Amino acid sequence: MSDEEGIHSVKKISRAGSGGYSIYLPKKWISGWSEEQKESREVEIRKVGEHLILTPKINRRSYKGVSRGESRDELIYHVLSAYINGVDDFRIIQDGLNDMEMGEIRNTMRFLDENLSVRTEEGTIEYENRPVVTYDVSHLLPLLFEKVIEAENLAADLINDCDSNPKRCIHIMRMMHGIEKEDVNRLTLQVFRNLSMFRGPLRSFIDVNFMWSSANMLEIIGDALFGIVQVVCRCYGLDPNELQYPAEYLEGKIKEDFEVLGEAEKLRMQLVIDMREAAIMLDKAREAIISGDGRGAFEYKDEIREQVRAMESEMADGIGDFCASCQDEKIPFLPVMLMSIRAREIMYLTKSLTKRAALVYFNE
Repeated sequence: MSDEEGIHSVKKISRAGSGGYSIYLPKKWISGWSEEQKESREVEIRKVGEHLILTPKINRRSYKGVSRGESRDELIYHVLSAYINGVDDFRIIQDGLNDMEMGEIRNTMRFLDENLSVRTEEGTIEYENRPVVTYDVSHLLPLLFEKVIEAENLAADLINDCDSNPKRCIHIMRMMHGIEKEDVNRLTLQVFRNLSMFRGPLRSFIDVNFMWSSANMLEIIGDALFGIVQVVCRCYGLDPNELQYPAEYLEGKIKEDFEVLGEAEKLRMQLVIDMREAAIMLDKAREAIISGDGRGAFEYKDEIREQVRAMESEMADGIGDFCASCQDEKIPFLPVMLMSIRAREIMYLTKSLTKRAALVYFNE
């Protein structure tokens, strides 16, 4: 059957009773089971396209370990890695963690999934999955799309008003902070976890891989959108991490002489249009991906490609006009360039997403 290299073999099936079939399983595979699994002799079967996935029945997946000197961020990734790999009972011990670090790790996990019972005390980090609700990727992925599309429209409003209405922009940025830090990241990790356990209808292994990469691309688009927020925050004299604080506090910290895009009005309008177009294109990509419409994705791919080309040309003209019209040495050139780069990144990733959808679903 298989060894460490994953060699496969071909076996014949036999008739077993009226209308049934049977197949012999290799002794080497079963000899690696736990004693509990050997005693129950039960397997779980999942259908993925034309494949049947056969695994020993695992009621709960567990992980226990001892960490030595990992930072807070490393520990968070340790826990998140266990989560997306389907671990139900997790425990890791590390001495030297202070109360603040333990609290941050605990809050991260509690917010991630309401079904996790999290405990952090005396250098021990634990979570236990309470299987109350089974998430389905077919519901999570559309929701992830909706959150990113919402953020794109908010980014258009932010770019349009960042120099004229800072109070409104504080509100917009706080909303985008919530979408990125609370919704997009959380939904992406839940998609990863459910795909690791083959939850939800899956047409093939290619479908599994594409759903994973789609969620990953959407998270990257979310990062790029939050990058626009970071540019505005820096120009306002704010720390992006402070966006969780009340709006009144943030309004009182805005610099009096802030300037984001300054006199780059032509470029500002172009960036606003680009963000609106990005939201429209991502919505089309969502429709094609959720319905498995490969031909539609193919058309959207070409449409977005032309849009990206036009955007790049207009962006170059806008930056050129802006530089030529500015006489002051203190022109906000860096924010202009950073926002332009983020806008192109968002459109390019959307094009790549539809291109992959066309490849996966064109013959469906």
